[in-house]
Amino acid sequence: MKIPTPAYVHSDLTYLDAIKYEFGLIEHTLFKCQEEGILESPFERLKHLVAAQIGAMRYGIEGVGLKAPLNPVLGETRMMTTPKGSRLYCEQTSHHPPISHFLMEGPPALPFTIDGYMEVKLGTKGLFSSVVFQMAGVIRLRLPDKTLIEMSPKAIEISGLLSSEKVFNLIDTMTINDVTNGVNAEIIFDCNKEKRAGYVTSFFKSEKVDEQGKQVNRSDLIDIKLTDDADFEIGRGSGSYLENV
Repeated sequence: MKIPTPAYVHSDLTYLDAIKYEFGLIEHTLFKCQEEGILESPFERLKHLVAAQIGAMRYGIEGVGLKAPLNPVLGETRMMTTPKGSRLYCEQTSHHPPISHFLMEGPPALPFTIDGYMEVKLGTKGLFSSVVFQMAGVIRLRLPDKTLIEMSPKAIEISGLLSSEKVFNLIDTMTINDVTNGVNAEIIFDCNKEKRAGYVTSFFKSEKVDEQGKQVNRSDLIDIKLTDDADFEIGRGSGSYLENV
């Protein structure tokens, strides 16, 4: 049995319109690295890219909201130009499953490229109380010095589908791997999930707080680990993507 999706749960944007929000701050971040003289510093550049991909979450929420984008028509294309002169080309290469390919070319002042594809995988939890968007695929960033950086898309959970108030959460793990220089970042979202009190466990668990009285079992907390190819830890970060890291 097939159940049609109500129109009110959809955005007026398609997946092609929404792709730009997946890496919407990378262009700005690369220009900032260039201005600060760290564009060719693998470790410093990696930290900035981590911040860019975390910050892109808010950028996407403001642009798309909590409604599901529309599935584009097979063969549909988009072309966009940023204020800095970068060009983004997108094409819907599969309808079911929905797969979108993209290519972004930086301006002459910073000739980077971003290419890859995304496959949207949709799942539900509970009695349709929440939906999970898994974005399979890869984002490849190539820099002017020939450095190749591969990034995984985010996974998103939206709960409260049957209520007037919905909650947006980033879940699972996102990776950024500098293939050329052997430095990698792993961002774990909702890192204290096991500590968070749910509906049933709330009867047995109290709210966890740190020495400053802040809850440590919130869903917006993240853990960041920077390593080299030998898995030796070279940096660590933590915090909240809603407050500070």
